[in-house]
Amino acid sequence: MSPTTHRLAPALGLTALLISLLVALTPSAARADDPPADPDPMAGAPTVGTCSRMTFDEATQYSAPDATYDCTTRHTTKIVALGTLPDGVSWDQPAKVKAAVGEACGPAWQEFSGTDPLRFTRSLLTGWWFAPSQEQQDAGARWIRCDESLTAGQKLVTVKTKAYAKVTKRAIPNSVGRCVTSKYAYTLCSAPHAWKHTGAFYAKKVSDNQAKGQKQLERKAKKGCPSRVKGNSYVWSQHYRGHHTYVIVCYSKD
Repeated sequence: MSPTTHRLAPALGLTALLISLLVALTPSAARADDPPADPDPMAGAPTVGTCSRMTFDEATQYSAPDATYDCTTRHTTKIVALGTLPDGVSWDQPAKVKAAVGEACGPAWQEFSGTDPLRFTRSLLTGWWFAPSQEQQDAGARWIRCDESLTAGQKLVTVKTKAYAKVTKRAIPNSVGRCVTSKYAYTLCSAPHAWKHTGAFYAKKVSDNQAKGQKQLERKAKKGCPSRVKGNSYVWSQHYRGHHTYVIVCYSKD
């Protein structure tokens, strides 16, 4: 058996809101011919450095729950950056939004995970991004929210630490490291586990055909992991990087 990551990208679908306008019959009521309020590009924006208690399912949505908490209390994600859509770009332009997300969130995510896939795939660190809700967009919001979490399969790990440890060229701290339990589920290496990451390598030119591609990955793991583990037994996991390329992580009995 091999653990498998489940990294979902938020879908670009927005739920339309039905807005009822109530006009009170008082001298202070807004008049129909009053000018609309100026758009606010930061309408409803959260504060960088605060945290959330969202679930994995909530993290895969286009917009995040509004509630935030002090990061010294239990939480599942931390807001690490905010950006804005460039002028002339709208939310219904996926390619341009994706580029804007990279500009806004990439540096903050890399501050924790680094830039080497052979290193950061050996951790549970995961970056997420969110757009304003439809109501906030109607008020002019153009901000992009960038979060960081520790993700074990389809679960966000609850922590109380104010900041996640960083993956570096020299170390992958146990507090963020990817380990595997005796039931073949991901867990932090600082928690009870049966297997610990001890190496990783690229598997390239993998077929798009699921059955064929999986057999290729199994052969590559069988060939590449023995030199990267301690002992005679190991488990491995696969992590898609795009363009028919995966990172295979090898785990030694620990």
